Amino acid sequence: MKNALLQLVFCFSPFQMLAQNLHLSPRDLYTGIGTYSKTHCDVFSFTHNQAALTSIENKSVGLYAEHKFFLKEMGLYTTAVAFPVRNGGIGLQLNYFGYSEYNESQAGIAYGKKLGKLVDLGVQFDYYHLQMAGYGSAGTIGFQVGAIFNLSDVFRVGMHVYNPAGGRFGKHSTEKLASIYSMGLGYDLTKQVFISTVINKEENRPVHFNVGLHYQFAESFFARVGILTDTGSPYMGIGLLWNFFRLDVAVNYHPQLGISPAMLLAIDLDHKE
Repeated sequence: MKNALLQLVFCFSPFQMLAQNLHLSPRDLYTGIGTYSKTHCDVFSFTHNQAALTSIENKSVGLYAEHKFFLKEMGLYTTAVAFPVRNGGIGLQLNYFGYSEYNESQAGIAYGKKLGKLVDLGVQFDYYHLQMAGYGSAGTIGFQVGAIFNLSDVFRVGMHVYNPAGGRFGKHSTEKLASIYSMGLGYDLTKQVFISTVINKEENRPVHFNVGLHYQFAESFFARVGILTDTGSPYMGIGLLWNFFRLDVAVNYHPQLGISPAMLLAIDLDHKE
């Protein structure tokens, strides 16, 4: 029964492995909302656009875990570390998806730099590893490039390219990393409210939108909501801010496959009382 359910999940999943992208591609809904905000940019933002590293002011570390459709075999785990350097920042990213019989992993290092007040640029180099019981394992490399344009103190636009060369797993394999091109817009309506829209074009897939809203309704509490248009998948979460500590509880919903619960933990390593 469980194997049949897993096959159904991969059938409906937008991350099918037939010469397509891995589950580790930057489609994660919840963690990307603050990418194009100066106020609400966080340690996970650079995993969606590496130029966001220029907006991370303190050394920070984050952990994100999601069990897709309540299946432990489809667990997604992300670790992100960011720390500022002169006129920019450096980020480290580790991802893992799957279980012992089938899993995907990614390790990446990113760098973002300010080019004056208007433009921020970023780049990331990644190593991907794919393992499947009975078939062995394979790896490939890839890269990402991002830019953010600070059009005003409250309005930013950006572009991001994910693996334009489409790294292939082995010389004779049909499995490869799909190329993804995106454009993002972010507007800080107030210090408490931020809205964003990201337009994505994945290889062999139609254009789709990821629309999100961040609302800090109290000093220590905020909420995030959004939707991914191609699957009609809404997501939402609530977060707690306390000193150097942030904890989010979130949920994604797929119309055919159901609910995916998630949890996020972020720590500001430079926090001062």
